[in-house]
Amino acid sequence: MNAEPLIETPPVVPLPGAMPADLRVGEAEASWIALVAHDLNNLLQAASAAVSLARAGGELRLLDVAESALRRGASMARALVSGGPAEPSALFDPAELALSMRSLLAQAAAPRVSVHIEARPGAGQVRGDRQALERALLNLVVNAREACAEGGQIRIRSGLRSVRPSPCSGARRPGRYLTLEVADNGTGITPALCARLFEPRVTTRADRGGHGLGLAQVRGAVQQAGGFVEVVSTPGAGARFVLALPCADDAAG
Repeated sequence: MNAEPLIETPPVVPLPGAMPADLRVGEAEASWIALVAHDLNNLLQAASAAVSLARAGGELRLLDVAESALRRGASMARALVSGGPAEPSALFDPAELALSMRSLLAQAAAPRVSVHIEARPGAGQVRGDRQALERALLNLVVNAREACAEGGQIRIRSGLRSVRPSPCSGARRPGRYLTLEVADNGTGITPALCARLFEPRVTTRADRGGHGLGLAQVRGAVQQAGGFVEVVSTPGAGARFVLALPCADDAAG
């Protein structure tokens, strides 16, 4: 579905030179508002499509999808009114999170692209902002949908990874990480664009109205939880994003 945005994402205009503290705060707030508007577009488009299909086909289950999207959108709106993005940190299972969003993610990709989820809860929990991770997963699915042709596929898998102490590990802390992998069979991403993929306003679909905000939100949500994001892509052969979140059991120990 290539619906028009239901909310116009406000532009964030960079200010030249050094900025006073109050202007830097204002720019940060404007950037956050732009991210909220971007993510609300995704949720409202999924809800709108579900309602339209329910009316056309009488499938009442789609109204549950719309209700789920609207609940998430209402929560984001409350955060916007309260003046900040912070949500209480909580324990959750990433695999369970993915399964709980199955219907919403399927609707976000429909009708051109199908979503398959292979997730097994019980491997452990992570600590972070659950709503931010839900938005990150939705952003990845929407981006993958846009990269796929008719009949494309998106696969979401849960997993477990260990990072050992090594000079090659960089800023990644040693320990166990629970992962969510989002892979598609779309057009892929060029190496040059991969290097700048998570910069604000850098988009893989500038010719189709992309704002370059979704992947910046993905990286921010994962880093806030102490994790990292990996991207593997070959032009013409799809892309694979891995969200790795530190296992809360290790942190507690």
